Formats: sequence, C-alpha cells, structure tokens
Amino acid sequence: MFTPYGKREILALTFLSLVVFIVLLALSKREGLAFLKYFLFLPVLTFLFTLFFFRDPKRKIVYKPCEILSPCDGFVSHIDTAYEPYFFKKKVKRISIFMTMFDVHVQRSPLKGTVIYTEHHKGSFLNAQKEESLEKNENNIIVIQSEYGFPVVVKQIAGVFARRIVCAVKKGDRLNPGDKIGMVKFGSRGEIYLPSDVEFEVYVNKGQHVKGGLTVLGRLKRCR
Repeated sequence: MFTPYGKREILALTFLSLVVFIVLLALSKREGLAFLKYFLFLPVLTFLFTLFFFRDPKRKIVYKPCEILSPCDGFVSHIDTAYEPYFFKKKVKRISIFMTMFDVHVQRSPLKGTVIYTEHHKGSFLNAQKEESLEKNENNIIVIQSEYGFPVVVKQIAGVFARRIVCAVKKGDRLNPGDKIGMVKFGSRGEIYLPSDVEFEVYVNKGQHVKGGLTVLGRLKRCR
C-alpha cells in the first residue's frame, strides 16, 4: 500500500526511471557503449526505492486511555524541555524523533482530539541530524486540543532532502489516535510538545526506534 501523499513523486520518478532505462538499453547496443548495460540497475533501483519510500503499511492501532502514541517512525533523539515558539511560546515538554530515509514517513495523531490550529513556517533545509535544524528548518505545526482538556503540538520538520511537508488536516478536524495527519518527504523529523504542567510518564528512551501509531511514548498520570 502506498500513500496518496506521494502520488506525484511516484508517477514522475517511475516515468523518469523508465525513460533512463530505455535510453541506457538502446545506447548499450551501440558499438563502444556496451558498458552502459552495467548501469541499467540504477533506474531500477530508483524506481524500487521510490515505491519503498512512499509505502504506507496498514497498521492496527491499539489505544488505551491516557496513552500518547508516537506521531511518526524513527529514532528518539530528544526527551527534554524546550522552547516552543509558535503556539505555546514558552518551554514545554518535548519528544523529538529523527526519521531516516528507511522509515515510513506518514505522520499520525498521537491521541484523540480536535485540530484547532495549523501553520506552515518557511526556513532552511539543513541536515535534520544537526541540532540547529530543529529551530531553523522549514516546518509545519498541527495543534490538537486533546480530549483531556489540553493542547498538544505535533511539529513536522523538513530536512536537507525533504523539501515538501504535507499537512493533511485542517482546523475543526476530529482525530482518533493513529489517524493520518500528513507526511514529510525524503527524510526529516517529527516532534511532539506537551504543556509543562501535564504529568507525563515517558515509556521510551533516547535512541529507541519507534513506530507511528504503534509505539506508546508514555502515559498521562492524571487524565479523565
């Protein structure tokens, strides 16, 4: 299963791969250019990687009250308190997740709630592994008013190759845990911010690989 967010890229790269393959194959039959047949695997690999990257495997979301699910696949890089400049505009609890080129890049809602605000911010396209990318890179925030009475910010961050952020939700949309909310293409980061006064027991560790909609990041200690 492939994500509809990548339809344009899948069609474009499939066409390009086919054209390059045909050209290389034709040229390899000419005198002195037979060596080009050894490069026929390159457009094939490009095609296969495109399909691999835009895969969207079906997931069975199992959710228990008070749990916060991971919004994306990747490796946990930060579990700390950080300044959130767009909505909270103060230091809040943060979990940051680095998505490699080999992770599924579809983002999901970490809990049940209603979208109350979204905003895209232009910026740089630094390597997402660099610390400064967290503040300087192009990003999009999705604010979800949780069923527990407080807002949660999910931040989509572009990387050096991820030049397009897809936000698939809008203000007023009601979300269930694990619902798809967008995608960042070709490597990036995803972050989740919780109010500093929310008591939250973290279940994951720095460096741990998590999966969007499947891995429980932690549990609220007090929720109704």
